[in-house]
Amino acid sequence: MGHGDAALTVGTLLETLGQRLIRPLTDGQSLQQSISVPTLYDPLDSVPDIPGGILLLIGLGATSSEASAAVRLAADRGYCAVVIKERGEDATELVVVANACSIAVAAVVDDVPWSQLSNLITAAMRSRSYTESSTVSAVSDLFVLANAVATALHGAVAIEDLDRNVLAYSNLDGQQIDELRSDGILARQVPDLAKHKAQYRSVMLADGTVSFAYDPSDGEFPRLAAAVRAGREDLGSIWVIAGEKPFTAESDTTLLEATRLAAMHILQARSSVNLERQVRAEWLRSLLDGSASARSTAGRFGLVAGVSSVVVAFTFCPNDTDMVQPLVRQLAAVVEEHCGIFRANVSCVSIGLVVYALLPTVRDSASPLRLAQGVAAAVTTRLSQNIQAAISSPQIGGQNLMNAREEVDKVLQVLANTPGLPNIAQAQDVYAEMLISHLRLTLNKDARWQHPGVVALLRQDELKHTDYRVSLCAYFSAMGDVQLASDSLKVHANTLRYRLRRAETLFDLRLHNPDDRLAIWLQLRLAE
Repeated sequence: MGHGDAALTVGTLLETLGQRLIRPLTDGQSLQQSISVPTLYDPLDSVPDIPGGILLLIGLGATSSEASAAVRLAADRGYCAVVIKERGEDATELVVVANACSIAVAAVVDDVPWSQLSNLITAAMRSRSYTESSTVSAVSDLFVLANAVATALHGAVAIEDLDRNVLAYSNLDGQQIDELRSDGILARQVPDLAKHKAQYRSVMLADGTVSFAYDPSDGEFPRLAAAVRAGREDLGSIWVIAGEKPFTAESDTTLLEATRLAAMHILQARSSVNLERQVRAEWLRSLLDGSASARSTAGRFGLVAGVSSVVVAFTFCPNDTDMVQPLVRQLAAVVEEHCGIFRANVSCVSIGLVVYALLPTVRDSASPLRLAQGVAAAVTTRLSQNIQAAISSPQIGGQNLMNAREEVDKVLQVLANTPGLPNIAQAQDVYAEMLISHLRLTLNKDARWQHPGVVALLRQDELKHTDYRVSLCAYFSAMGDVQLASDSLKVHANTLRYRLRRAETLFDLRLHNPDDRLAIWLQLRLAE
């Protein structure tokens, strides 16, 4: 994600956010690493593997041994940067540790809430254009646009969406801002004041710019604002704080031109997010069917050498296909949203009536089950539907993910066709049912593997309504205990003994031989 073909790097991100908010403590190659997603550090939780991640070291002093240990752990788990709050401490030793691990360290202003910094990083990443042309990308970048407008109009700029979320802002040195603007940047949303409803209403109803005078009641500086639109669709607004020079008619023209550029970028950002999701889905589809290069997909999906990956498959419980099919897209959305909240770098794709989720790094073997249970609860709440889920065994390397998909497909098939099983299962939970299903398919495909005596027995049961199959299955299930088997059939023990002797005679069955008993029982079981 970035200008042209270049990925967004640590250094570029820090430049975008501005040194008034966050500054690098390391330099050189560590700032050239490509970033993926921010993650909040919790010493009580395990640190997930996130190649290119940015770990926010909450509650750790810059000089503490815990911070140094967290930096080493972050580097080991593939992170490209950590962020700390210095709080007056000297971070020199921490920088030494980071340089030894080839990971970047940045310091954020002490009074910035960690959750807001995470939102800022995410917003800055999403504001990057996916277009191939570096010229178009540079112009359409919202942060670049905000700085350009701030330079032209000599005032601080904020670009907002319809919900008053701050999408981007100017970060030029020396620009004058008031407390409301500062709070809006830190919170990523404009403070909810009573007067703002009227202000935004006037801006969205106007065809041109709208100016607001200084408000002595709260110290809000004079502003110039204009709506951002694409045709008749309202997308947001741009706000400029008056600087040393007053606004002019040329200011109006410049701001209105900026709204057109902002509209283009916001629309591109929308399509870019959807495009990236589609690209990841298609790559995952190729990976699961074995047509993608495992090496080329490792970085894209966050696979880590030597760490297991798991595939989880979701589908609706057996139901009317005509009713289920329109819901698959909604199921995929719920799966992706829920997984994205609780796991990093989860990729999803729907194939037919099944939604597959790839968990690229799994160190806690119980976590996929918890995730599947959470998705099931979310689907029940959101869609009023029950689902079944299959969890693959751990796989090392992208080349084995096709096997994981085949495994979960078989588990789902067993869950759909076998009453009484749980709706969420791993292969080991339903191994016997999977084996029986596989053997049934094999026998149905090739009659040569069918025992001729069993075939004759089943035919006689069908034509003459005899009970040889039921009697033999009860006998085998009771492990050869005639009394126990006869009790289950509600017949006399001698009656069962007679049926067993007749079956041996009529169909040439060798019930005294253990291997024959196994083969006969298996084929009779598959005939159910």
